[in-house]
Amino acid sequence: MKRRRSAIGFIVIPILTLMAGVAVIQVALAPWLTWADAPPDFMLATTVVIALVFGPWLGALWGLGIGALTDVLSAHTLGLLALPLTVVGYIAGLGHHRVLESRILIPAGIGALATIGYVLLQGGLAALMGYPVVWSSLLGAKLWQKVIYTTLWTWLIFQVVIWFRSRQGS
Repeated sequence: MKRRRSAIGFIVIPILTLMAGVAVIQVALAPWLTWADAPPDFMLATTVVIALVFGPWLGALWGLGIGALTDVLSAHTLGLLALPLTVVGYIAGLGHHRVLESRILIPAGIGALATIGYVLLQGGLAALMGYPVVWSSLLGAKLWQKVIYTTLWTWLIFQVVIWFRSRQGS
């Protein structure tokens, strides 16, 4: 009698492995890849891509998982990254039906808006948790550098995922 493989072997383990990989890249590698004083946000970029490709609910679940894992790895207060990423993942996923219309503008535009929303949500949550938040610094030139950099990474990751997805179908 053949042994059936469970959904855990096919779905959950690869997703958790990918989440752990992205979280480690964000914590260990991203600080070394800064451009104009702005590090890339691979967690945000992958959350937006997952949401655009698979929809709002998987985007929200990915954001919650990757955010919580990165909160633990970087010794943040639990939820400081997870809650904003969950919201951004869900909202970005609402555009997943339109992503096929434009593979350039939609991912880039949603990536830019998601970055701004994420910074605002994270700043607001940090202020609610009692952390000192300097809004002028948070919304200054560094924000626009982060928007540009993270949007470029979002677009690049999106193109790679779409390419792999198209290869898988043929």
